[in-house]
Amino acid sequence: MSTAELTLAQPAPVDAVSQADSACTHCGLPVPAGAYDPTAARQFCCAGCHTAFEILNEYGLGRYYAFSERRNEAVRSSGRRFDEFDHPTFRELYVRALPDGLSEVELYLEGVHCASCVWLVERVPLIVSGVLRAELDVRRSLARVVWDASVPLSHVARSLDALGYSPHPFRGVERAAMRRKEDRAMLVRIGIAGAVGKRDLILNVSAHLRDREPVPDLWLCAAPIKKGRIDWVAEKACELGVARLVPVLTRRTIIDRLNLDRLRSHMIEAAEQCDRTSLPQLAEAVKLDALLRDWPAGRALFFADEMGGGPAAEAMAAHQGPAAILIGPEGGFDEAVREAIRALPQAVGIGLGPRILRAETAAAAAVTIWMSAAGDW
Repeated sequence: MSTAELTLAQPAPVDAVSQADSACTHCGLPVPAGAYDPTAARQFCCAGCHTAFEILNEYGLGRYYAFSERRNEAVRSSGRRFDEFDHPTFRELYVRALPDGLSEVELYLEGVHCASCVWLVERVPLIVSGVLRAELDVRRSLARVVWDASVPLSHVARSLDALGYSPHPFRGVERAAMRRKEDRAMLVRIGIAGAVGKRDLILNVSAHLRDREPVPDLWLCAAPIKKGRIDWVAEKACELGVARLVPVLTRRTIIDRLNLDRLRSHMIEAAEQCDRTSLPQLAEAVKLDALLRDWPAGRALFFADEMGGGPAAEAMAAHQGPAAILIGPEGGFDEAVREAIRALPQAVGIGLGPRILRAETAAAAAVTIWMSAAGDW
């Protein structure tokens, strides 16, 4: 890096201007009346922007202000100490040891927008003693930091936070294979350490990373099948975007007791694997006659009729709107049950092709066809 690059390119001094005409020297936003100083040549919209400017000034990083495109929002430092970043469990989860006493971590940074952010984050080694390298993937807002392990990571995190890039731990590919239950348990120990009294828990939500994804209004009503296979149904229902999973007890159902906690755990794991932000609602098991008796008027019920039903794709395309898919038990519906279902005005028998499918395969196939017809694929 040249000496010229490190020379502060500060904005030129200006005469005092009216509050109405003033803009923040750091971010360019209007300066509120309460923050305006009529005697100062440089105005700042908030303490965060003032602090960030002072840091850049101190370390000769004024070239930041030469970027034509800069982050045009105020620096909102969280003010956190990030002590949890120094916790041994945090290091076990997120930090990778390198040779020569170095460590590496990936951090998700709030507030990353453009090339000026990349330029500034990658100069953190000039600001924080002990940091050897900082690389920023602007598309994913991920910073990879290599530093001397003797330097507290919390110190690095506070410096990023002061610049307006509040950091959060990110589990990379090497950590993704770690058992999720152990992962969550260890994070809970970090999160509640020092924050729990006899009955009290303080929970601090530090960032809203993504909005909850929209979910099509489809229920999957499936007769429970053997352990392992019903777990698979729950996983695929989550992956395919089902809004609600309803276990249905029929005359031929061979499983009459379900471990809903186990099914929910399988859905959570599937959501984590597929980066989903919404889980299907898991209902209590219900007998078929009660399900049909209380069926909502505005929801179509497509039931897999192995004795003859119209092509699923055509039937589903002809009945748009809220819907449910009913999959029978191993061995299918008996004639009395089939007649009870057909008596429901909203029921539509469907076929799933020329081959006989196992119950779990039929569930996945029917959901896939409905999603395609609904335009969710």
